[in-house]
Amino acid sequence: MLLSLIILFEVVMVGAFATAFFTKQELFWLLSTFLSGVLMIVSYNVEIIIENGIYNYPMPYLMGINLLFFALTILFGLFDIFDK
Repeated sequence: MLLSLIILFEVVMVGAFATAFFTKQELFWLLSTFLSGVLMIVSYNVEIIIENGIYNYPMPYLMGINLLFFALTILFGLFDIFDK
């Protein structure tokens, strides 16, 4: 996946996480969990376009960040589901 798309989806995922945290809505927890899981998988092979060439780089730190968000969304989402 292209780096620009990964950045876009990261912003959407963090926005969904923040919205779910403050509004306690399960739909946003689901969206945040799905996006962080997909981003965790696709960050293994990130494509960067430099001077008409496409270069592939693995980004393990990005995988770790998305794994952290994945675990937090599941944890907080379950707290919100059983809190009602």
